[in-house]
Amino acid sequence: MKKRIPFILLSLLALSSCGNKPIEKAKKGNVLLDIIEINDLHGYVNEAAKNKEYDLANIEYYIEEKRNLENNEVLLIANGDMFEGTAFSNLSMGLSTLNVLNEMNFDMMGIGNHEFSWGLDSILQYFDKDIDNGEANFPLINGNIYKDNKRYGEDNIDDNILPYTIVKKGDLNIGIVSYIGDVASSISSSKLIDYKIEASLDFFKTEVKKDCLKLKEDGADFIVFNIHGGYSENILEYNINKIVAELKDDKDNYLINAIINGHTHSKQQGFMKREKNNLPLVQGGSYSDSFGEIVLDINLDTMEIERASSSVIPITNIKKENKDIKVQESIDIEYNKIEDIVSEVYCENNSYISKEDIGMLFAKDLRIGTSADISILNTGGIRQALNKGTVTFSTIYDVYPFENHIICLKIKGKYINDWILKESKYYYMDYDTTFIDDEIYNVSTIDYVYESSYFKEVILEYEYLSESFRKTPRDYIISDLKNRGNVPFNLNDPILVDVLPFGEFE
Repeated sequence: MKKRIPFILLSLLALSSCGNKPIEKAKKGNVLLDIIEINDLHGYVNEAAKNKEYDLANIEYYIEEKRNLENNEVLLIANGDMFEGTAFSNLSMGLSTLNVLNEMNFDMMGIGNHEFSWGLDSILQYFDKDIDNGEANFPLINGNIYKDNKRYGEDNIDDNILPYTIVKKGDLNIGIVSYIGDVASSISSSKLIDYKIEASLDFFKTEVKKDCLKLKEDGADFIVFNIHGGYSENILEYNINKIVAELKDDKDNYLINAIINGHTHSKQQGFMKREKNNLPLVQGGSYSDSFGEIVLDINLDTMEIERASSSVIPITNIKKENKDIKVQESIDIEYNKIEDIVSEVYCENNSYISKEDIGMLFAKDLRIGTSADISILNTGGIRQALNKGTVTFSTIYDVYPFENHIICLKIKGKYINDWILKESKYYYMDYDTTFIDDEIYNVSTIDYVYESSYFKEVILEYEYLSESFRKTPRDYIISDLKNRGNVPFNLNDPILVDVLPFGEFE
């Protein structure tokens, strides 16, 4: 039977906070709970974004080494935004990524804003217990998504999503709560028609506490708080983190023992100061170039955390030849299914092209290809620069990985001028004319922009002309590159995109 010591004595124990290096060995009689998290993977499975000789097999090698250590229990968390983002993943609606994640034995997955990109049902099918459409071997956890005013996992809504869970790790019962942060503005409004994300600060003060107390009643020894949200400058200043860090039970014990953040793609680790013990937090970057690790050194007699560390581990800390065989085989199987498509070569790029410059080329190809007077793309759609080297289908996908479709509108010049004046820093716009207030102009954009609050605030009158559900901005730049031929790419060369009359897509 585990010994418990009086609360008055527990309050005198200080939690030792270690630096950026993970704790490697438990104190005598203790056990390490090693929490490893991957956030914002975005389908970067077969190669890391910046370190292309590495892939998830390297990370799994690291994880398996930790699993094989004595007195070390590994909890593996997928924070959210795991699927959409590369040709490897998108071409199978995330199933190829899921098959690889299954080989890594995750303990849970949270929901991010990009789990809505293809419609949330596209992801929920992998958690419906139907192996015919692909199935995760880990649960999907979220406690603040509502459908028909009912929270998933409760009130007779199907159990594809669970509000929380307890994972058994040796002698430890680890409770996990998971939520999506205040990121609804990053989701196309059409994808949220059937859903509500409750991300108010009051929710995190009250409902999260209720979830944690339920986990404690069910036997959880410790609780990990996973949230797809954060503050890119400093997660210690993220208001939701501040609130949940101070949640306590009726005996004045803190409820949360570790926090995992995501969404901002930043690499952050640290400790939030508390009255009795400090709280470790981590966000592990993005695109599998790095991952987060929190290690708790736990006294099994008292069930107290005596030390903790919080670290971001660059994938390059692992020798590139150190790859888990089973995960590498899974990656190879999935890649072989699409190799002929993703390896198609368009041209050679002889110089680095910044995100801004490649974003403007996307906008120019869209404007010319649709015969518009102006094209408008959100800057967030361009995910990375175009590096020097061979440009393939996969390369273009990495630059623009989203399936946003094209919308053609007719808008008065005065509204276009207002948009350019007020919102230009958020968008790539291409035009070669002066807009007269009372004249009507042809505008090509994407569904994400059309459904945004910016559009509704600035464009007060417009005519919706047509929409293509099969073409994305990516198709126009591919058309341009194909027509140029396999020659060295020059940003200033003439645009050779296929052109159709405004409003037509076939």
